[in-house]
Formats: sequence, structure tokens, C-alpha cells
Amino acid sequence: RYVLGAALQPLPAGATGELYVAGPVARGWADDTALTASRFVADPYGPPGSRMYRTGDLARWNREGELEYAGCAGADARVRGRRVRTCDVESVLAAHPGVAQGLVVAHEGAGSGGDDLLVGYVVPRGDGGGAEAAELRAFLARRLPDALVPTAVVILDRLPLTADGAVDRGALPDPGTGSAEGPYREGRTPREKALCAMFAEAIGVERIGIDDNFLALGVNSLMAGKLVGRMHRTLGIKSSIRTVFRYPTIAQLSGRLGTTAAKNRPPLRRMTGNQA
Repeated sequence: RYVLGAALQPLPAGATGELYVAGPVARGWADDTALTASRFVADPYGPPGSRMYRTGDLARWNREGELEYAGCAGADARVRGRRVRTCDVESVLAAHPGVAQGLVVAHEGAGSGGDDLLVGYVVPRGDGGGAEAAELRAFLARRLPDALVPTAVVILDRLPLTADGAVDRGALPDPGTGSAEGPYREGRTPREKALCAMFAEAIGVERIGIDDNFLALGVNSLMAGKLVGRMHRTLGIKSSIRTVFRYPTIAQLSGRLGTTAAKNRPPLRRMTGNQA
């Protein structure tokens, strides 16, 4: 059993780190290579080819050489009214081939209605491997329920560490409430410009760029439902709350929206009881 820091280095007694189990561990999950890769990792302290199991739990050695449980490696968060474990999201994030290190943090009460916002922090592998913010969110969205997909993903050169080798969560950069992808960009088409204006008005801000994450700006389930209805009525666009949450920027959302011939539908007429 190992208690390791973020760089998989052994931690001294009293220091809290993640618990790994080495030795005769299982080979993984059948037909789930992504989950297997995230939990069964190479053992740098065992013989060549050996592996260890990442438990997802925090632990520390006490002065008597006993192992003490210190909780889940990812704290609980409340997202859209449900409890989620950030360590479950980290396991999937770490399975991306371009991720060397991944961490998911809940920013408490930062969302609309007091919900937490999940933010992913990633250190890419040396060759990058496609570890870009948009691609990582899409990777997570294909494997997780919408509520577990982080609102933002921040790419770092390295994770900040404390003196004892644990991740210094207080030193992680704030993803902010706008775009994590670059400078402000206005709508490129009339529809994108209309969507930017619509979302800005609903949130109560002066403007939103097509790369700004509107979930981080405060769009919640109730507001998303109203926006879906308004898009249909005024722009002839059909969408769903699920789509709005899965694609949280105008640039991502606009490419996923369908249209409906609402203006060409025949007018409604009153039906009497004897009409089919």
C-alpha cells in the first residue's frame, strides 16, 4: 500500500495523499479500457510490468505506522440539485490519452442558485495528445452524465504543490466567469449574434462572446428552460435543456441547434367534441 502525492511520490507520515494498492491486484474491468486505464496504473516502485490500483481515497500514515482513512480523494459537490463525487470525474478525465495529470475541483456555491461549479485542471502529456479544453469536455460528455461534466477545463504546465507534495488547491487558478479559451469573440453569424444577445439579457450582463461559458456566468436549469422556449419562439430554433448544458458556449451550441418551420405551420383552430 502506498500513500502518494500528485507526482506519485511517497509522502511522509502525517501527510495526506491518495491511497494506492500494489501487489496481486486485478487486471481491470472487462470491456472498459478507459476505466481500467484510469484506475490500474504502472507501479514505479515494483518490478517491471507491475501495476497498482488507484483507490480514489485519501489516507495518511500515523506515527505508529498505521494507515488512517482521510476521505474521498475528490470531495462531494452539489451540482444541479444532486450530489456528485469529483474523484469519479477525475477517473474519467485521467483516462484521456493526452492527460498526464488531472484534477477536478468543486468551486462551492459559485453557480447560479448556490450550486457548485466543477472545474477540471489538466497537465497534458509531453506530446499534448489532443489535451485541449474543448476536446476534454467533449471526451467527458461522451462518458458522463451532463451534471458531472466540468463547466470549465483549465490547462496547466504543472499542478501547484504544497511543501509535503500534496496538491495546493488554494493555489489553483480561478477559471473566471468568462472564456477560458481566449479573448472575447462576437457572433460570426446573425444567429450567433442573436443568441449572444439573448443569453446576455437573460443573465443580466452587458455582453457574452461566443467562447464565454454561460454556465459559469449563471445559467441554471430554470433559466435554460426559458431560453430554450425563447429560442424556439423568436428564432425558430429547436433545442433542449440537455443540449444547452452539454454545449455551454454559443460557439459550441450554435452548431448543435436544429431549426423548425414554426412560422409555416398552419394556424391552430378550435376543435369541438364531435370532431376527430
